[in-house]
Amino acid sequence: MAFLSRFYNSKNGDRTYDSADWAEYFSSFVGNGVFAQPTSGCQVQADSGMRIKVSAGKLWINGYYSVNTSDYSLSLSAANNANPRYDRVVARLDLSKRTTALTVIKGTAAAVPTAPAIVRNSGVYDLCLGIVTVKANAASITQADITDTRTDETVCGIVKGVIEQISTKNLFAQYQAAFDKWFKNLAAELDENAATHLYTLVQSNYNSIQALNNQLKDDITNKQYHLGVSDGQLYYEEGAIAADGGFTALSSDKNYVHNQTASSALWTVTHNLGKYCSVTVVDSGGNIIVGNVTYVDTNKLLIRFSSAVSGKAYCN
Repeated sequence: MAFLSRFYNSKNGDRTYDSADWAEYFSSFVGNGVFAQPTSGCQVQADSGMRIKVSAGKLWINGYYSVNTSDYSLSLSAANNANPRYDRVVARLDLSKRTTALTVIKGTAAAVPTAPAIVRNSGVYDLCLGIVTVKANAASITQADITDTRTDETVCGIVKGVIEQISTKNLFAQYQAAFDKWFKNLAAELDENAATHLYTLVQSNYNSIQALNNQLKDDITNKQYHLGVSDGQLYYEEGAIAADGGFTALSSDKNYVHNQTASSALWTVTHNLGKYCSVTVVDSGGNIIVGNVTYVDTNKLLIRFSSAVSGKAYCN
């Protein structure tokens, strides 16, 4: 046990300090993470082929300061032929090597992959800058394959300190742009699948009414009745309902509904539509959820989720 007082001038070598002392001092008021200026600082970006790059920026890890002066290029391992994987791009503080370096933690390819763990112990401390999805048999990486984790405080975060570093205007402009992109894609998906979803609901109601009509029979007179609607009012009248061929689809385009009754993180959907169809997924509570769709061929697809879930997939 000791009470330490720092920092004072040395007299005849009685006061000596090393980098760990200064790091401890700085970490008491400067938090870990990436400096918010510029807003692209240390961002993981797609390069060419299986290469990525980390843009120029500054970061702080446990009191140690590092600067990336220009785009820093990193290579990813070749993709697996059958399954995707997740790779982490990290800034790694290694006290034994006395360095902070940019490196890639390679994940394990699997039907439902998980991101590899970052390293944090007494000698090594990682800040995760981004997660790269390496698709099965991929020959290149696109920006859409990269998840920016710089603002996630559990793995990285934005540096907090005694000096003003964050331009809220620029930071929230990034958030707004990301939201607008997500909402535009979601709106397009819903527009494309709304008719299919509506048709499924109407068809279900139609089948229920047909079944009810078949039961409307007076047990005493043995007469048949059927339901009808007029001016918004429900009525029934004598006579069997006219036979028909069922409800006519809203369009001639083929569609399919996959019912996933058992909760699973991987859904295998064999729709046999003969095309790369659009997909809308709802959980068992009727809420729209987003999964990672992989097309096996024009008649089969896979939907991956971060956790097991049940529900329905509407394919159109």
